[in-house]
Amino acid sequence: MNNLVIIDTSCILHQISHLLATFGDNHESTYEYSYLALQWVDSLAFCPQWSADRENFRVLWACDRKPYWREDFEPEYKGHRGAPPPSLKFVKEAFFKLHCEGKLIGLSLANQEADDIAAAIVRQRNQLPFKRYYLFTTDSDWQGMVADSRVTWCDSVGYEPRVRSREEIHNWISSKHRNQSVRDQLLWPLPDRDEFVPEDVWSWKSAVGDPSDNLPPGTPAYLINLFQPPAEYDPVIRHPESIQATVTRTLKHSLPAHSGLEKTLHYYGVGLPLPVLSLTPGMARS
Repeated sequence: MNNLVIIDTSCILHQISHLLATFGDNHESTYEYSYLALQWVDSLAFCPQWSADRENFRVLWACDRKPYWREDFEPEYKGHRGAPPPSLKFVKEAFFKLHCEGKLIGLSLANQEADDIAAAIVRQRNQLPFKRYYLFTTDSDWQGMVADSRVTWCDSVGYEPRVRSREEIHNWISSKHRNQSVRDQLLWPLPDRDEFVPEDVWSWKSAVGDPSDNLPPGTPAYLINLFQPPAEYDPVIRHPESIQATVTRTLKHSLPAHSGLEKTLHYYGVGLPLPVLSLTPGMARS
């Protein structure tokens, strides 16, 4: 049985675009590097254990599609974010070209974020033909999806610990809680380690707010809890055929070969697009 790596597309595209800021106005090099770098990511070359076991891994790129349904409730949702780097346009063009060529498998759904798509797949994990699920992102919201030992959160940027199960997520939120104001600590008392579940990440953000998404304290849980969206916006209910069709395509899509890609990427003088991710032998096992 295969394992599935769900990639937070927007996160990776932004990481590559910031890396390529050194190219300045050299848009041709930005596009060419991005076209190769995205194939390198899709091959899972950034994780030696995964790429060595490539026959047992599949990759799905979860994509955002604006306008987001949460804007119906919070018009300023994510509205405080600054302009993206100019290079992002060309990184996106490279991604769409690869997607149209069938060289990688992406999924976007009307009004849904990558978060919603990843959560929809994890919610259906017992009905889908995958043994383990790896969530590759730097978005802390995705930690709430670590519903059991089959789901693992993996950081794409380099924050430690890079690989997080329930225990590491509890340590992360405990650290955040200690550094909050007394007011916020009272708004959301930290559960004991034995009582903590990763979904508590969402109840915590609902209580104290999520500045990264421009959500205030007391935000309704249904805007943050990725496992319990309103029925009228739930991708499992609204888009079951699209999700199933993409899963089927993912199963048929083998990881691309990455031999030679790294040498070519180094030619551009900016190195590899992502830091290497190392897993313990148990977590790398298919």
